[in-house]
Amino acid sequence: MKREEIQQKYKWKVNDIFNSDEEWEKGYGELENMLDFSKYAGKLGNADTLFEFFKKSEEFSIKLERLYVYAHMRHDEDAGVDKYSGYFAKMLSFFSRYSTELSFYEPEMAQLDDGYLNSLLLDKR
Repeated sequence: MKREEIQQKYKWKVNDIFNSDEEWEKGYGELENMLDFSKYAGKLGNADTLFEFFKKSEEFSIKLERLYVYAHMRHDEDAGVDKYSGYFAKMLSFFSRYSTELSFYEPEMAQLDDGYLNSLLLDKR
């Protein structure tokens, strides 16, 4: 059965994620411009900087997930469509870059003093 023969009610509503491929491409460009987490390396011992990092990381992750889900679903609709295979490959590559950009995070957090980390639990920001 070909995709165009399937009733619309049984298809994913990818347009609920992005209205168009152009919107996805714009979102991808914006996300690329946001990939600058290394500026926080060595600075997470400052509570203001750490909270800024967490806020930016959360915002970034939400956008990243939307882009990934759209690319993945479009790819899975028909893996033979080069455009969507390209979108999916771009996202896999992007995850690698993102991981590299955040490679400082876990080692740095592990070295922070327990007293400092416990004080963050009481912070009402």
